Amino acid sequence: MNKQAIFYLTLASIFYGSFPIITKFLLNLGIEPLSLIVSSAIFIMIFGISYLLINLSKVKEISRKNWFKILLITFLATSIGNILIFIGQSLTTATNLSFLIKLTGLTVLPFAYFMLGEKLKRKDFIAFMIVISGVFLLTTNGTLITPNLGDILIIILAIIIGFTNSLAKQIMKDVSPNVISSLRILIGNLLLIGFIVPLGYASFTPLFIQPFWILIGAIFGTSSIFLLYKGIELAGASKATIFFLLSAIFTAVFAFIFLGEVLSYIQWIGAACILGGAYLLARK
Repeated sequence: MNKQAIFYLTLASIFYGSFPIITKFLLNLGIEPLSLIVSSAIFIMIFGISYLLINLSKVKEISRKNWFKILLITFLATSIGNILIFIGQSLTTATNLSFLIKLTGLTVLPFAYFMLGEKLKRKDFIAFMIVISGVFLLTTNGTLITPNLGDILIIILAIIIGFTNSLAKQIMKDVSPNVISSLRILIGNLLLIGFIVPLGYASFTPLFIQPFWILIGAIFGTSSIFLLYKGIELAGASKATIFFLLSAIFTAVFAFIFLGEVLSYIQWIGAACILGGAYLLARK
């Protein structure tokens, strides 16, 4: 991968890795999960609208075919994705969730191959195997996963992300990755709010309780999407998605610093594997 792609994807991993820590902090304050999602969506949509207004001419140039693909990415990755992760995490353990969501590094491979013609070199495949092994050790502490319904939903989400990352790369030759990111977060979160709020499942109360941290979380979450899509444009869907698994390390580091969570020696081995695999993947 080139240095620019490594830079964007490393930043994306840092922002994405910090997002669960902020979410955990807010949930520990007693904020209801769906209300937190809705409140975060308000700030996220503001960022999306702001960017699109500045780049309105680029939006007008999008073809009807690409509009359909963008709306499909939006609906699947943002709207359905948030619902799946909410239901899934309520039916499975945090350990299973942390690992299974990282299977995007695996699920993206067939989509990237058939949709984009991306083929991993032997070195890259070895790097992937090292990274995914490291993610397993880091997120599960080496504990075997017992599958349940929640796990199945998270695996479906991983498949969706693998598909949408590949689809996003497919249309980046015609549409800027920043425009795709903006439309995804704007329309996707609008659909999410439109689905959740009328049914009475959530409120906007968290906006008045913790506006600062919700804003910070929204900034980090939004930035990770913009940077990831830029990385996908530069490095390809498969390599970018695999390298993005580096976020697991940043989550662990931030959890240690801010939440006092201590890593076991097995988790340290996992972290070392992720770093080693990421380094191997980044080498030309």
